[in-house]
Amino acid sequence: MIVAQDTHTSDITANCGKSVELRLLGKRIPEATEALFCGQLFHEAVGLAHKSKLNDFLTTPAECVETALPVVLEGFKTEGRTLSRAVVASMDDHKATVVDWLKNYIDRFAAEFAVAKLIGVEVPCRWSLDVDGEVEDFASHLDLLYRTAEGALVLWDWKSGAEAPSTEFLIRNLQMGLYHLALKYGSIMLDGQWVEMEEHPVIEWVHVRYLMPYGKKVTTKDEDGVETTYAKGDTRPRNKVVIPATVTEAGEQALVNELSLRVRMKRLGLYPTNPSEQGCRLCESRRWCPNWRNEYEHV
Repeated sequence: MIVAQDTHTSDITANCGKSVELRLLGKRIPEATEALFCGQLFHEAVGLAHKSKLNDFLTTPAECVETALPVVLEGFKTEGRTLSRAVVASMDDHKATVVDWLKNYIDRFAAEFAVAKLIGVEVPCRWSLDVDGEVEDFASHLDLLYRTAEGALVLWDWKSGAEAPSTEFLIRNLQMGLYHLALKYGSIMLDGQWVEMEEHPVIEWVHVRYLMPYGKKVTTKDEDGVETTYAKGDTRPRNKVVIPATVTEAGEQALVNELSLRVRMKRLGLYPTNPSEQGCRLCESRRWCPNWRNEYEHV
């Protein structure tokens, strides 16, 4: 039985509904893979750096990562999540990778944030949607929320996955859409109080791996067909790292319609499978998921 509670964004936005259902039923073997470990370590480390205005750790990103490490490990322990053998075997290499990410992040954005106002890191947010006369409450956290020197409210969502998103994907991304709705129509927690921002935010996907320089010669083409060639070691352009994911006012109703559909499916107990090569291989609930050979490692 799935216990009713606030709907986390991941419950609605996950690619595979069946993985959500099995997770909510407790049918999973939680493991910290290399990708998850590096992503969580970067999130914690960059959050610490922002809290010190990207200044204290300007020359010592390694110190920031070391400070973040026990917090991440304790978080995994609280979740009952064990480190994969690959993470344990290559811990130093993974820490070095995150140090490089953070160093490039600080080098690139320290001056920009020196004139910005930090609102918060890992900011709790909530928003409610009336679906067929019944309210659905959503809850999540915002990676980084700040205000530019010009006064714009900006949300950065740090993503450490391998593949950068396309525009076609981002204009349909439900997670970014929910963040938009929470900031414009919901509330966030600041200093222990729920605060309504009531602003149309700028939302940007920060592709962490692209903080690193090009590993080989690359020729890119912009929307106008203009080609630019980058040599190995060149810094990627900002728009390859910080990618717009802002929701337009005209698109809000389509977003609400899609979220309402997902809520109706949830209420009906409809959690369809959506198999994918990478998703199924890494899914923590794969041992309980129906398959066409009727093979179950656990029941």
